Amino acid sequence: MITRAYLALLGWYLAAATVPALLFQEHPDNPGYTEVSGAVRSCEGDWGCPKVIEASDIFGAVALWTAPSLLVSVPLCWYLVRKWKRPGSAAFTAAIGGWIALCFGAWLYAELR
Repeated sequence: MITRAYLALLGWYLAAATVPALLFQEHPDNPGYTEVSGAVRSCEGDWGCPKVIEASDIFGAVALWTAPSLLVSVPLCWYLVRKWKRPGSAAFTAAIGGWIALCFGAWLYAELR
């Protein structure tokens, strides 16, 4: 039963990393260049310069940022699946709990910094 819960937890984390990667990838027509008054000029290094954003870059960033939440999610999933005997519900609750803990930790870090 714990294996099914951990597989469900893995599924939630894969969904959390894959959905943004698929939704927010960009492939502009002229990466590194912008049009100003009809003229095309290089904007390399400027803020807001269009650039290619690959899905793998987004997936890697999301996976990197959500990895610390596993410190909460994995033990919570183990505890909940033993208590509830429902692996799917335990994995979902553990994933949400881990992400909430991650957000709280980031907020706390920003406040104390």
